[in-house]
Amino acid sequence: MGKVQLPILFAAIIALIFVSNQIFPVQSQKHEKSKQIHGHKELPEYTAVDKNYGMGSLPERYAEIDQIIDDYKLPASGEVPMNEENIGMDMFHSEHVRYENGYIFTKHSKRLVSKGPEASYKKAEAGQYLGVILGMVTDLDVVQGQVPTSESMMDQSEHLTTILQRMKKFAKRDEYAVIEEWIGETIQYIEEAKNVKDQNPELAYKHFLKAIRNIENFNALFKINHREYVNKNNIIQKLYESVPDNLAESAELLYSFELPEKGRLGGRSKQEALKGTKSDGAIAYDNGLVVDALSKTVLYQYEQPILPSHIKGTLNLSKFMTYVTRNVGEFQTIRGNRVDEIKEITPHDRSFMEEYVQNYNSSDNTGRGYDLLQQEVEKIASQLNEIKPYVNDYDSLMLWIHETKGYVNKASTYSLREWEKGYEAYIQATKNIVEMNDTIRMVQERNKLEALMR
Repeated sequence: MGKVQLPILFAAIIALIFVSNQIFPVQSQKHEKSKQIHGHKELPEYTAVDKNYGMGSLPERYAEIDQIIDDYKLPASGEVPMNEENIGMDMFHSEHVRYENGYIFTKHSKRLVSKGPEASYKKAEAGQYLGVILGMVTDLDVVQGQVPTSESMMDQSEHLTTILQRMKKFAKRDEYAVIEEWIGETIQYIEEAKNVKDQNPELAYKHFLKAIRNIENFNALFKINHREYVNKNNIIQKLYESVPDNLAESAELLYSFELPEKGRLGGRSKQEALKGTKSDGAIAYDNGLVVDALSKTVLYQYEQPILPSHIKGTLNLSKFMTYVTRNVGEFQTIRGNRVDEIKEITPHDRSFMEEYVQNYNSSDNTGRGYDLLQQEVEKIASQLNEIKPYVNDYDSLMLWIHETKGYVNKASTYSLREWEKGYEAYIQATKNIVEMNDTIRMVQERNKLEALMR
C-alpha cells in the first residue's frame, strides 16, 4: 500500500475537532482488560450505552427529538466574524459561529460550546434556544461512559438538577414539547432517588440510573448521527490507509491496548507524583511513571532510574511509543545536515562523496561523510537495543526492530568506497523509523478524535 504524506494529512485533520464516536473493531495482543468498579455489590449493575448502536436501539421519542435537531437551523442574523480576540485558541474559525451576544455554537452539531464576555449581560435569542439546550445536554453527561457509583450519586444529582432546571426555561415552546417532557421525566427520576436515598439506597440508585440512561440516550443522538462530523469514519480510514501494510498489526496493537489498573496511585501519593504536571488526564504508577491517559505515552518519571524490569504489562507499550517519538527521529545526511526524513541519495550527495573519498583522511574527522554515517549507524543500533526490552512480548514490534536493525547492521559492513550501498541501507533504516513514528502519531490522532465525543 502506498504511503500518504502524513504531515499534510494531519494538518487537515487537526481542523476537524468534534467528531462522532463509532469505533472500528480492532484486535489487540496481550492487552490488559480494564475493570469496572460498581458502587455496592448489592446495588443494581450499571450498563453503559452501546456506542455502536443505531437509532433503532433508542426509545421511540428520541427519533422525534432527533427530527427536531435535524430541522433546527442556527440564526442567520447577528453573526459576527471570528478572531483571536473573541474566541479561544482551541477553537477553529471555520467550525464555529459566533453571535453579537457572545454565544458560540458549532456549525455541525448546532450546540452551544462557549460564551464570550458579552453573554454575561446579554440573553440568548429565541432562535438560539435549541442550541443552548443541546449544549446543556452535553454538560449533563457527568458519567461519560464510566460507572456511576452510589457514593457520587447525590453530588451528581444536585449538579444535574441545576442544569435541567435551566434547560426548562429554554424548552417552554410548543415545538420543543417532547424535550420539555424529557426534562421533566429526568428531574422526576432524580427527585425520586433523593426521596428514598436514606430508607432504600438500592431503590434510590435504580431511580438515579434511569436519569443517567435518559441523559446518555439524548447524548447518543450526536454519536449515532455523526453530528460533529459525518465523515469521521472516512478520516479514520484515511489515517489507516497511511500506515504501511507491514505496520498494520502494530497500529492496531498500539491503538487498542489499555493502560493497566494495577499499580495506579491514589490520594496523597498521586498528588505528590503529579506535582508540576498540567495534564488533567495524567495517571501516576507506583513504579515511577506518569502516563497521559489519552495518548498513552509517558509524560515523565518521578523516580529515577526506572529499569525495564520495573515496567509491567502494557506500560511497556507506553514506554515504547514514548521512546520512539522522543528519541528516535532526527537524522543526519551524509553531508552533515539534520533532517526529519531522508528520501534518497541526491546528486549533491554523490558530488560531495566523490570529493570526500578522494581526499579522505581517517585522522581528520570532519563530522561528515563516511565517518558520520558510521556514527549514525551506531547511534540507531544503540537506540534499538534500548527499546527492545519493552516489546519482547509483542511480535509485530519485535519484527520491526529486527528489520530496522538488519538495515543498520548492513550499513555498517560497507567500506568507504562502497559508501553508496551503506548509505542506501542507512536510508532504509531511517524510513522504517519514520514510518513507525508516523504510525504512532496516527494512533494518537485517532485517540484524540474519538475521545472528544466520549
